Amino acid sequence: MELGEVESALSAHPEVLEAVVVPLPHPQFGHRIVASVVPRAGVLPKPAELRAFCSQRLPLYMVPDTSRCWAPFRAPPRARRIAKR
Repeated sequence: MELGEVESALSAHPEVLEAVVVPLPHPQFGHRIVASVVPRAGVLPKPAELRAFCSQRLPLYMVPDTSRCWAPFRAPPRARRIAKR
């Protein structure tokens, strides 16, 4: 399974700005896919909505089991200055 395909499908959702997925160990199924997304400003996609969206674009075994939304991360001003060097 290519995790990039799952991330790409999630990122295609109109309410998602960025997405990342990770496989987590599962005692019965081997692994389960967990997604973390950064929503676009002013929206908060529901996990069931993201799952349904991915179900239309991916095989069932690649659809994330759960998803969490996170606020966009802003680097502190000092870190930005270091990064520009």
